[in-house]
Amino acid sequence: MAAAARLLILPLVLLLCSTVQHVSADASLKIAIVNQVHFHLEVVAGAMHVLKPLTSGTVTVFLPAKVLKTNWYGFRNWLADKEGFEWKDSKDYDGTTTYDLVLFISPEYHTSWVAQITEQMKPKVALYYVHNGHIPDADFSKLKALSPKFPLLTLSPHVAKNISARAAPMEPQWLLPIFPYAPASVCSLADVQVIGRLWGKVSDGNGSG
Repeated sequence: MAAAARLLILPLVLLLCSTVQHVSADASLKIAIVNQVHFHLEVVAGAMHVLKPLTSGTVTVFLPAKVLKTNWYGFRNWLADKEGFEWKDSKDYDGTTTYDLVLFISPEYHTSWVAQITEQMKPKVALYYVHNGHIPDADFSKLKALSPKFPLLTLSPHVAKNISARAAPMEPQWLLPIFPYAPASVCSLADVQVIGRLWGKVSDGNGSG
């Protein structure tokens, strides 16, 4: 898992090195993870695991109050022993703190808000995930305009392929950060089948992540 994490970190390091100037070897990059919705939390956890090695400083994680105050899906329990992070309500961003790197986990939701936060955070590198290839054209255009220098990210190759025509001339990339969570007991195939029935559907290959 550590080797996989390093492979995921490498492209981000290259992006930062090509963009952030005059950063000394012991400098602390200011990194934020933004997820203003109460889902995609497994992606947030993976991003936390992958991005923390990039900085000796604290990584700020913006999440909605629904997640932070109610421990939604037990999310805070998963990460109770994780150090080097600070939790903030996504609505409580002060509008002035800036960051070197910001990863937007669910930017296709409330794209106007994401555009406003991007302008205020002034990240040297901003990366945006696209979860669904069928995101409406208006929202997709906003995200594309926010990322003129760096590719849009997806969680899977089929979504990257699905949005490639709209993302041109920048080729979208897929990147799946994984948090190595160790459950108390090993899941069985029956557990997976139950989860599938609860969700009620599986990816149909048409661009859903």
